Amino acid sequence: MFRLTHGHRAVRLGRVRHRLFAAAAITASATVLAAASPVSQAAASSTWVFTRFQGADRYATSASIAYAAFPNGAPAAVIASGATFADALSASFLAGVVGGPILLTGPTSLAEPTQQALVSLGVQTVYVVGGTSAISQGVQSDLEALTIHGQHPNVTRVAGATRYDTSRAVASLAGTSAVATIDGKRTALLTSGVTFPDALAASAVAFGAHLPILLTSTNALSPQAATVISDDNIQQVIVLGGTSAVSTAAQNAVSETGTTTLRVAGAERTATAAAFAAWAIGHAGFTTASIAVARGDQAGGGVDALAISALAGLRKEPLLLTDSPTAVGPGTSGWLAGSGSLLRAGDAAGGTHALSDALLTSIATAATSDGPATAGTVWAWGFNGDGELGNGTNPFDGSIHVPGRVAGLTNVVAVSGGGQNAYALRADHTVWQWGLETGQTIAPDPTYNDVPVQVGGLANVTAIAGGYNEAFALESDGSVWAWGRGALGPEAGGAYPNSPVPLRVSGLPPAVALAAGWGVGYAITADGTVWDWDTTSAPAAIAGLAGITEVSSSNATSLALRNDGTVWDFGEPGQQPSQVVGVSDVSAIAAGQDTGYALRRDGTVWAWGNNDAAQLGDGSQTGNSATPVEVVGLTHAVAIASKGATAYALKADGTVWAWGAYYAGALGNGTDGNTYQGVIGSAVPVQVTGITHAVSIGSAYATGYAVIGS
Repeated sequence: MFRLTHGHRAVRLGRVRHRLFAAAAITASATVLAAASPVSQAAASSTWVFTRFQGADRYATSASIAYAAFPNGAPAAVIASGATFADALSASFLAGVVGGPILLTGPTSLAEPTQQALVSLGVQTVYVVGGTSAISQGVQSDLEALTIHGQHPNVTRVAGATRYDTSRAVASLAGTSAVATIDGKRTALLTSGVTFPDALAASAVAFGAHLPILLTSTNALSPQAATVISDDNIQQVIVLGGTSAVSTAAQNAVSETGTTTLRVAGAERTATAAAFAAWAIGHAGFTTASIAVARGDQAGGGVDALAISALAGLRKEPLLLTDSPTAVGPGTSGWLAGSGSLLRAGDAAGGTHALSDALLTSIATAATSDGPATAGTVWAWGFNGDGELGNGTNPFDGSIHVPGRVAGLTNVVAVSGGGQNAYALRADHTVWQWGLETGQTIAPDPTYNDVPVQVGGLANVTAIAGGYNEAFALESDGSVWAWGRGALGPEAGGAYPNSPVPLRVSGLPPAVALAAGWGVGYAITADGTVWDWDTTSAPAAIAGLAGITEVSSSNATSLALRNDGTVWDFGEPGQQPSQVVGVSDVSAIAAGQDTGYALRRDGTVWAWGNNDAAQLGDGSQTGNSATPVEVVGLTHAVAIASKGATAYALKADGTVWAWGAYYAGALGNGTDGNTYQGVIGSAVPVQVTGITHAVSIGSAYATGYAVIGS
């Protein structure tokens, strides 16, 4: 059940039927909106409360938010311009440090709702953020003349010659000791000073986690930001937005100082906000139970988001942005679809001119779904250089760092990633593929599928496997079919036979399972014999392997699981198999980039081999291991997957966990390490944001996949 409170009425949305009907009125003055009663823990599973904060204008809206955030008063407040608020983009950090709301005023006269709020809240210290062109000296004088609890407030102006100087002044006033540490590093946020949405998306976290917002120009790091990074001994900078907002050159200028940088970005402003929300949940202690929503478009948006940052920061709510008053935006839609089942409440900033009733209803509909998606859908995150995400975006248009839905797929039972593509098996035994057209890496103008397309010529498929750029399907009669570069072996003609359509692999006995390596196919027969073939060798049984139930292969790592729970390493074709010592009672295996993984029957995961991206998951970021080590903190795992330097585990509760390389958002928790300095990857498992009810997982080189169950 969903209850939207706003203005003078409430709207209820049923969880299943989504039927709208009238409800009891909630009255509010122009400046104060009474928040809905909090939902009890017991009732949280059936009721979802969405509260709209609004007033007669933006100034009254900011006052209504202030009353809700500080019902018992506030010692201080930050005043920002409600007309031209470029100077105020960094105000949320200061408000969080001093423990007060952000109130808006006109440039030449003190807004009446703001004046009333200052008096009602008992504010004794006021910070005016911005120069006199943003907030005049007359307004400052009016603030100084107020009488609050029998005395005049102390008023301090925090300003510089430009917005960049103002952001520096805010950070300097707060001081180094006010800057919080994230993951053990004193951290700041770097956003564009040219456009505002990314700074607004950061504002709630800036308030709630005490992280300064530093502004920069697009093409070069602003000297003001560089000064704060140096003076405050900033050890980590989170860059918000794509390279069109903050260029690689600007990010590299930070990295060259020895400061760790991490870019959190999406394909557009709402996607960046969603990615940063996931980062805040994973790193800054923000909640998955509630959200704040504000308008984020250039045409009239922003001021409400600035005001609600204090409330959202106090409640540790991620702040999501909309495309317009009537359009949710792709990033916010994707985030809600992935995380909606975790939500129990939301706060909306502004009246219907900012966020329409229909828009909030659509958000709540997503948030009151019984799961992250319809059963049988596939969700993907990470690299999208060849269309691996399958979400309709063109290759290189941007990776995503939290899960998004693969377009058009339903009733999927299994997913398999390739090197530059992915494959899904549906319950009707059809196979679908997306990404680089299989077999076309050697083509001068390769074809990409940015959404799934059906693979023709197959029937009654029971299993699939994706290799580097070849794919295999097992049919119910035991026959193995292959398509792509070199998938069929030399008998198909030429050193690199390349079939765009499935053809039967000849010379194989009936198989019961199959696997794919980098240019190699594997089939397992009922007696546990493993057969392999590649571009130069016809199918042949691998000597030394018997009683095998599973094979996993990637790059130069090839592993086999025997029916006695032991794991065997047979590397590349022709290598003599040898037992992996130090791990036993294994139920599943996965081969990453020169790293092996074993899932034991007790639900723990063990890893060995390369650790250059922390992919061992044992808490270390250096040092390979020839013997298996336990992946720390991971229990109750039921499946594992890897193809590159990132590994994934599916737990019995339907959540997905990742560790290893940050590259292109492959962890799925909002982080993007494309241009990191000093950050290799996550040395411990982190939860992939928003995925619940998963029943199957898969991995491409730097892309993760999850199939959602009921």
